[in-house]
This record gives sequence, structure tokens and C-alpha cells, in this order.
Amino acid sequence: MTRTANERDADRLSVEEMRDELRELREQVRLYEAALGTGPVFVHIYDEEMNSRWSTASLRPELGHQPSAPQSRDEALALLHPDDRRESERRRQGLLRGEPYAPRRVRVRDAEGKWRWLAIMAASLLDDPDIGGIVVHAWDVSEMVEREEEVDASRRMLASLIDTLDEGVVVVSEGSVAFANAEISRLFPAAGDHQELIGRSSEELHDVFAQQMVDPGGFLESGRRIVSAGEAVRGRLVETADRRIFEQNFLPIHVGGRLTSRMWVYRDVTAQRQFERRQTRLLEMERKARRSAEQQNDRLRELDDLKTMFVATVSHELRTPLSAVRSYIDLLVDPEGEPLTEEQRRIASAVQRGALRLGRLVDDLLVLARLQSRSLQMERNSVDVRVAVADAVDEVRRSVAGEVSISAELSSGPAIETDRVRLVQIVSNLVVNAAKFARGKVSCSARPEAESWVIEVTDDGPGIAPDELEHIFEPFYRGRSRGGDGRPGTGLGLAISAQIAELLGGSLQLTNGAGGGAVARLSLPITSRTSDDARD
Repeated sequence: MTRTANERDADRLSVEEMRDELRELREQVRLYEAALGTGPVFVHIYDEEMNSRWSTASLRPELGHQPSAPQSRDEALALLHPDDRRESERRRQGLLRGEPYAPRRVRVRDAEGKWRWLAIMAASLLDDPDIGGIVVHAWDVSEMVEREEEVDASRRMLASLIDTLDEGVVVVSEGSVAFANAEISRLFPAAGDHQELIGRSSEELHDVFAQQMVDPGGFLESGRRIVSAGEAVRGRLVETADRRIFEQNFLPIHVGGRLTSRMWVYRDVTAQRQFERRQTRLLEMERKARRSAEQQNDRLRELDDLKTMFVATVSHELRTPLSAVRSYIDLLVDPEGEPLTEEQRRIASAVQRGALRLGRLVDDLLVLARLQSRSLQMERNSVDVRVAVADAVDEVRRSVAGEVSISAELSSGPAIETDRVRLVQIVSNLVVNAAKFARGKVSCSARPEAESWVIEVTDDGPGIAPDELEHIFEPFYRGRSRGGDGRPGTGLGLAISAQIAELLGGSLQLTNGAGGGAVARLSLPITSRTSDDARD
């Protein structure tokens, strides 16, 4: 059948229209694919067996892979992490059965062989005549997963650190427990394992805590007030029924200016409180003991002042009658006076020696009183040490009346600025003390050495017992003679001499001699200086 020209023209118009429609359709597809290609979402269409039919990867590289022809199921599974394949197959079977597909994450190998995380949404459109497959939307969430893992690692590390604390910690968020460490279970055993506390209501938990308290109602009421106030509370003490003391702390947690959580921290301070109470008791006992000691010291000072006053008064009162006694005795023994019988002269000499010793005792008591009251004055003048020591030795010779032989070896030397009366008193005391313990000989020497005058007094007695050396300069301490023939004394001479030597800027030492006996060594500076100067 021959076609007419009009029919042929109509066919040509129909073909042109179809071509125009096809070009328009292709343009729409290109626009659609271009729009998909510029976004972060990858779109895949698979058949029932998970063979790839179409994907945005055919328009641009996906995860670094070059565009290629549609993949088979095996090729697609090869890019999927082995641990994710079984779950992917299970979900595919669920889609085929019409079950909903929950979003999930899977690991896919990129072109460099590294695993990257993709978030996936899938829907079955097998019955759609235009699609006829399973549509999968996927987007790269690797960076998000890395951040989540970092946050999770930090959270685990923080939880581990908190878990090692000696404090029990509970974090409450939106009315339920969000975190609890192991110590909270140790402090509150009735609460159970700390991991099982997660998710329990905060009110239920505090009811459990309250059961251990000595005042459960008060514990709960104070907790409500603290939460209602919303301010940090630190160092609040609560007591348990078994008499333990817990320190309770409340810390509201704000994030971005918004209250998100509340943290309760408990610490067992029973031992600390007991220690503090013991310390308080000890301090109170110490304060009482100190007050008692101070009162005793005050009393002793009063007694010492009374003793000093008594000694000074008695000594002063004794001097007048003693002076009269010494004057009359001197008249009796005066060779130019009335002659005495031998017996009378012996008795008078004994009385004279006793009066001299009593005079020295009175003088010593007065000096001791002034030393203790710090009122003894030093009168410094230029003193010839050799002459002063000789005078002291002669004075003692007269008092001992030949009972002991006293020798002197005195060198010449420079004069010193010192108190002559006190210097003579020191040397006299040292020679008298040596004579008491000597078996027959006492020697005194004086010589200048370097910047000092050194005066030594030695005896041939038994020496000083080791246990007496540290007490020898104490007032009223009387050393005992190891030979048993020592003479008794008042125990004042050495004590007074040591203190006066210090006031004169010197020093006094008493030791045992290498060959026996005792050695007293007095050292006085040639250049004038006081005891304060010496200490400086």
C-alpha cells in the first residue's frame, strides 16, 4: 500500500517530537544526576540479589573509586567490612519481607584500602514500575565517628579516673542516675552494684541512702533543700546509723549556661574527724598543762624573788655584827695589844678564820643576789693582773693559816680594763676552792696568751667526778671529794665566779688535770669587752 505524502510528513513530525521528548528526558536525567552528584549523599539502586543497577558513583568518584560499570553482588560485598556483611544480609532479607529498615552504620573500604564509616538508609521499591529495585542512601560519617570515639574514649578515661577516687560520686541528669562510681557502692552497700544504678531515679537512690543515716527524714529534707537552692554545697557532714561521718558535697553542672546535671560527692571522714577530735583534746590538754606550768613558773619566780630578797636582807643584816666581831678579834690577836696565852691566841685565831669565812659567805650571798637580779655593776679601770692575782693569793694564804701550801707563778704583761675587785674575788674563790680539796699543794699561775690573760689554779686533790662536771657551776652545788677528805662549802664560789667572768667578757672552765687534781682556767680579754660584746 502506497503511503501518501501527508502520511509520510506526519511520520516525520512524530519522530521529531519523540526526539525532542527524548532530549528533554535526557536533560532532566542529567540535571537530576548532577544534583545528586554535588551532595554528600550517595544513592545506589540494587536488584533483589544486591547486584548494582545504578549509583551516583557512575557520575563521580565515590570514596576515591573511579566510575565503573554497575557492580555485581560479590563486588559490592568485597568493599564491605567482614563484620558488617552478615548484618547487611539480614537487613536485606528483612526488606524483601517488607520489614522497615532502621538507619545503621557500616564500614566500607575506600580506594586507598582504608575503612570509612557510612550511614545507610534503605527502602524497597521493587514494586515501583519506575524503580524496580532497592534504593540505598549513604553518606560518609567517618569524621563524626572519629569524634564520637574520641569523646567516648575521654568519657571512659574520665569514668576510670573517677572510679579510682576515694570519694563516692553520683551524677543525676533529668531525674535519673547518669553515672555512679564503685566507691558509692562501698559507702552505701544497700544501693547495690554501681553499674546497676544507671537509669534509676534519683529519688529512689536517695531513699536508699537515707536508710543508712541516723536521721533519714532530715537527710532527705536537707537534700531537697539543696537541690531546690541549686547552689554548690561543700563540706556538709552527715552521720550514719553506724556512727560513721560522711562529707556530703553537691555540685550543679552547667553546660552552655544551662543546668544539665547534678553531682553528689560523698567521702568517709570518720577517721579524720576522730583524729581531729583527738588533736583537739590533746591541744586542750597541752593548753591546760602550759597554763599550769606558767602558773608554777610564776610561783617559782615569786619564790625565787623572795629567796633573793631574803638572802640579800639576811646578808645585809649579818654584815654589821660580823664586822664588829672581826674588829674585836683583830684587836685580840694584834701583837701590840694585851698579851694572850698560847691557848687564848689559838682560840682567837680560830675565831678569826671563822669570821673571815663567814664574811666571804655573806659577801658571796650579796653578790649572788645582785647577779640574779642583774643589778651587779662592774667598775672598769686599768688593772695590773699580776698584782691583783698576787693580792688574791696572799689573802687566801692568811685565811688557810698554813694548812695548804699555796704557790704562785705570775708573769708580767699588759694591763687590762676590768673590775679589780671582781677579778680578785674570782681568783680568791678559785684558790679557796682548790685548797678545800687539795691534799697539800695549790699552785696559781697568770700569763698573757695571744689576746687574753690566762689565770690557772691547780691542786693535787682527787679531781672532779665525771657526773659532777656538768653541775659544778650551779649555785649551792657542793662537789664531793673522791678521796673523802674534802672540806664542806656553800657551793657559791664557783657559780658566782663563772657569772662574774662572763660579765667581764671572759670565761671560766674547770677540768681534771692530766696528772690528777682539778684545774680551774680563767680567761680574760686584754682588749676590753663586755659579755654582750662577746655574745655578739
